Amino acid sequence: MVPSQLQGLAHWFQSLEQRERRLIGFALCVLLPAVLLLAWVEPMLASRQALHERLDRLERERAQMQALAQAWRSLDQQLPQAKRQDLEARILASLKVRADLDSITVKVLDQRSIVIEAAAVPRMPFMAWLVEVRRETQTQWSEFRIERAAQSEQLKIRIRFVEAAGSTS
Repeated sequence: MVPSQLQGLAHWFQSLEQRERRLIGFALCVLLPAVLLLAWVEPMLASRQALHERLDRLERERAQMQALAQAWRSLDQQLPQAKRQDLEARILASLKVRADLDSITVKVLDQRSIVIEAAAVPRMPFMAWLVEVRRETQTQWSEFRIERAAQSEQLKIRIRFVEAAGSTS
C-alpha cells in the first residue's frame, strides 16, 4: 500500500512543471530545517534557559544561607559568658529565680544530661518557665513526661535536658 502511494506521489510530482518542482524542492529545503529548529533545538534552548535561571536562584539561596550561617556564628560568639556555663548551672540558675517552682528537683545523670522531676508543680508558672528555659539554655529534651497531678492545676513532671546539637558548652 505504501509503495503505491509513493508511486502516486512520484507520478504527481513528475506531472508538475519544472518551475513548480523547483519551488516545492526549495520550500522543502527551507521548511525542513525550520521544523527541526522548532521541534528539537528550541525546546533544548528553553530547557537550558530554565536551568540557568534555576542555577541563579540556587546561587542566591546559597549566598543567603551563608549569610545566615555567618550571622548565627556571630550571634553564637556574642553570647554572654553566663550562658556558656554548664547545663546544670544554667537550669539551676533559671529555677532559683522562680520561687513557685521550688518543688522541682534537679539530678545530674552525666556531663551533658540533667533530669528535672516534681510530683506536683503549678501548671501555668511551670509552662512559662519551660518555654523560657528552653530558649535561654539552648537545650533539647531527650525525655519528656508531664502528667496531671492529684491536685487541680498541678503537674507531675520528668524532663531530661541535653545539650543542643552543635552547642559549644
